Amino acid sequence: MIPTFSIHSKENTLINEAYETAMQDLNEFFDIKWAKDTPKIFIVDDRKTIDSFLEKETPAWSVGWTWTKNAIIILNPDNIAQESTHKYNEDDIKKLIKHELCHCFYRSICYHTKPNWLTEGTSLFIADQLDKYKVPDAFSKFLTDERNYNEAGFAIKLLVDTFGKNKFLEFLKSIKGINQDEGIFEKFEYAYNSKPTYEFFNHLLSANNLG
Repeated sequence: MIPTFSIHSKENTLINEAYETAMQDLNEFFDIKWAKDTPKIFIVDDRKTIDSFLEKETPAWSVGWTWTKNAIIILNPDNIAQESTHKYNEDDIKKLIKHELCHCFYRSICYHTKPNWLTEGTSLFIADQLDKYKVPDAFSKFLTDERNYNEAGFAIKLLVDTFGKNKFLEFLKSIKGINQDEGIFEKFEYAYNSKPTYEFFNHLLSANNLG
């Protein structure tokens, strides 16, 4: 059977306000003015429909996805408790939308979503979602474990706090079209005088108080 979906426009005050605030914040952070052909939000009621739409089985913890640089998908906030392992409040929904929109900005700037630790860490940091995680005692997993979002988020926070937002944006712009780790690592070394290693990030961690 060919998957067929019905799409209709829907007004949601919470999502509308979250979208407008997030777009304003993200334009300010990334120092751009994305005003035309901006990302759309698709609200899907249940996981079965999401799995059919994305053509893959999605994990129960996942509640939001970036489909393209111009579209994000989220579980219906009214159904998140039933269709996922989360119980989101309004603040969580706002951060979820900002997180997924940040992925759209990343794709727009870099033309890809690699590496996972960089794109997920950037979205987690900018969406102010680190308050749900404990500051790591040491970095040891995020460069190889694609699910280790919390370490990645704190790693990006350290880069921005230590070296400034402008250097971070320059680095992101420098990896435009480069979606291989080797090329990205070379650009990282040029920007920060070191390859992205646990030793490098643990040195930043020891020199900064993230508690």
